[in-house]
Amino acid sequence: MMRISSSSFAETLGLVAVGDPPKYLADRRGIAELIRRFVFARGCVTRREVSNYLAPIFQAVQEFDQNSKAVFVQVGDMLTQLGDLCPIRINREHGWGRTPFRWIATSPTSAVVLGHLETEFTGAVRCTAENRTDLVRRYSTIDSSISELFSPTNQLSIEEWIGVGAWNKHRERRGGDVDASSIESFWDCLLTDLSHSDAVASDDGSLKILSGPPGGRFGKHNSIKPQGRWTSSLKQPDGTYLACYSARNQNDWRFLLIELKGHHVVRAITLENSDEFQWALLARGVHTREQESIIVNDRDVHLTFPPPKQLRWLLNLLGTQNSGWKWRLANRASIEQLQFWAKPSAMAQ
Repeated sequence: MMRISSSSFAETLGLVAVGDPPKYLADRRGIAELIRRFVFARGCVTRREVSNYLAPIFQAVQEFDQNSKAVFVQVGDMLTQLGDLCPIRINREHGWGRTPFRWIATSPTSAVVLGHLETEFTGAVRCTAENRTDLVRRYSTIDSSISELFSPTNQLSIEEWIGVGAWNKHRERRGGDVDASSIESFWDCLLTDLSHSDAVASDDGSLKILSGPPGGRFGKHNSIKPQGRWTSSLKQPDGTYLACYSARNQNDWRFLLIELKGHHVVRAITLENSDEFQWALLARGVHTREQESIIVNDRDVHLTFPPPKQLRWLLNLLGTQNSGWKWRLANRASIEQLQFWAKPSAMAQ
């Protein structure tokens, strides 16, 4: 019987040990390839089936425990956010299904490939990924071996990929104007709700208010003491502010939009979750003409604010997250492309 080493076995599957200490489980790109292969072959699978498929592989390289299943699900969900897979339910179980082949031009000479293609790219060479956390399949559009695949019939623009501005689901939930879709209309909807509210937030010092101009240190809202742009002082000019408070414990924070008058909170509405808070933050910046800052230096992107999920997905499509609110893009992108909420376009329709 032929024996094979763990490293040779992993290499055959396309896994690379990364990190310190090096682990195959840290190779998100390799795990993504295995999940794609399995889902594309089956058509649709449950999360449990994916875990059962990957478990023996990582047991063979002595890197499997119960936490490994969470990694598999996380990578599968990230592929869903990118559009490589689609979320499904089989009976009572969550899972993933394959999506049709599409491609998105992310630069004049490169493209991202999404979904399942019936025939493999013969002789095609992927663009070299800078690290193994990049889940996206990137190819050169000037590669003669696959240039015929990049036909207009299968092409998506980045605007089409982003789709409806995600702030609209919050606006619609609040009963906003059905004919409006700009982020300004979302802010108007919030202000209307606030003007009709009789709720008043606590003045006992437990409230944290977001103040200060965009671009400075943002700080953590759940820190013991206020930091960055967060303050517990109500001595702010009259106006509307985003705020938060700890509802039951330090792990349960609720976000608010409040109105201050005479250093007192006179009205308050609760925001549904952190995503609505993050979109409200960006909407306020557009409304006041003081937009939150995206710092672009060549291919390095640094946000000075917490990104809503849709912006995070866009940055993951265009590059890889280095740490915190920092990304390294595969190709240069314009600030207008990254600030898609701030301009009237197909993205906001």
